[in-house]
Order: sequence, then C-alpha cells, then structure tokens
Amino acid sequence: MSWASKGLCIVVFLTSLALVYAMGETNLNSFNNVKDSIEEIYEDRLVVNGMIYELAGFLHEKEVALAAQNYTFFTSENEKVNKQAFAIINAFKKTYLTDFEAFTLNHFETSFNELVTLEKEISFSKEQSIDTAAIATLLLELKALNSDLDKLSDIQLAEGKNKLAISKNATEAMETYRSLEKYFLIITAVLIFIIILLPSSKEKDEFVSE
Repeated sequence: MSWASKGLCIVVFLTSLALVYAMGETNLNSFNNVKDSIEEIYEDRLVVNGMIYELAGFLHEKEVALAAQNYTFFTSENEKVNKQAFAIINAFKKTYLTDFEAFTLNHFETSFNELVTLEKEISFSKEQSIDTAAIATLLLELKALNSDLDKLSDIQLAEGKNKLAISKNATEAMETYRSLEKYFLIITAVLIFIIILLPSSKEKDEFVSE
C-alpha cells in the first residue's frame, strides 16, 4: 500500500470521526431539547394547572356561600380566601406565559379586584337586609371569573400538547441521527477496506510486467 493510499485512509478516517462527533453533538442537543421540554411541561403547565384548580376552588366557596345564603362566610372567611387567591395570582404571573395567557390572567386579576371591591361594598350583617341586586352582580362576576379560568385551563392543555410535540420531534431527530451515524461508519469501513485492498502503483507495474 502506497503512502498516498495510507494518507487517503487517514483523511477518510479523520473525516468520519469528525462527522460522528458532529452528529453526536446534534444528538446531545436533541436530548437537551427533550429534557428542557419535559421540565417546562411540569414547571410551567402542571404546576399552573394546580394554581387554576385552587383559584376555581376559592370561587366555588363563594358561590356555595351565596347559594346557601351563608353570609357569615363573607364576614369570617372571605378575607383569608382573597389573600390566598392574590398570592396564587402573583405566583402565576411569575411563570412562563404566552401572550394570550398573560392577557387572560391580567383580565382575571382585574376582575377579581373588582369582585373584592364589590364584596366590601355589600353589607353582610345580619342586622341589615341583603341587597339582592348586589348579590346577583356578585354571581355574574364569579361566572365571568370562572370563564377566565376555563380559558387558562384550555391554554395549559394546548401548550402541553405543543411541548409534547417538540419532545416527539426531538426524539425522532435523535433516532434519525443515530441511523446516519451507523451508515457513515459502515461506508467509512467499506471505503477503508477497499483502499487497503487496492494494489499500489508499484504492485500494478510488477503485475503487468509479469
């Protein structure tokens, strides 16, 4: 085997190693995309779903109290419920939000502030008659707030599906690159094998002279 052939083998071998290394790096990036996507699904979607569930529970408590005419709830428990709700809203705002999600959450927060203001304006004292029109307005506000929570919940579902699709695509890309790596290694091995078996020019001359 001539020096030129040996040099060609070395070049082919080093090129193959470079390609395998590059594909390995791509595989690593794809894996990191999957990992980041799964973490984001948990941190920014599943956790937020829990927040939405808690906020819906607070609204339900108010609705049940109004339906049962349990107005002592608003003089004893309601303030605590509102503080907890505001804490959850603030935590919600610190998570990753899409534009529509941020808009919906801001609308919910504004409406909740209006609800709290209205609650303070209504006298829930047993000594005074309850303003039925104000109670009806409260119920309408609660219905609107629940509608916002439904929208936020739908967003979590849509974004969760989107992140799962990203994970699936990244996984498929990893499988594709793995297959390409195998093909490159096989082709490289075949080329090197052929080059090694090829007779040198000196050997060819000797064969012809014979």
